[in-house]
Amino acid sequence: PGATDASATVVERRGVARIKGDEVINVIIQMTTVRRLENGNVVLVFRASANYRYVVESSTDLTNWSVAGEVFAEDAESVFTHAPASGDRARFYRIKPKQ
Repeated sequence: PGATDASATVVERRGVARIKGDEVINVIIQMTTVRRLENGNVVLVFRASANYRYVVESSTDLTNWSVAGEVFAEDAESVFTHAPASGDRARFYRIKPKQ
């Protein structure tokens, strides 16, 4: 209830390394769920290292990306909700550790 099935490809990205000072932090980001709600919002559920901030970017063409928002992952699983512009034929998402 409240969600419609959306065609989504979930891509697992492994081995993202973030350098913080002299420390190298390995970050694994796995998007586990993508769904569109009846109101048009898109819900992304992803697993990543806890206690880090992540940037969610979106694109309609896989070339031009814009920041959709940020998430602070308190736990290993996080949820992000985005209200995309209406009329988009397709919308793509990627999640990166915040620099």
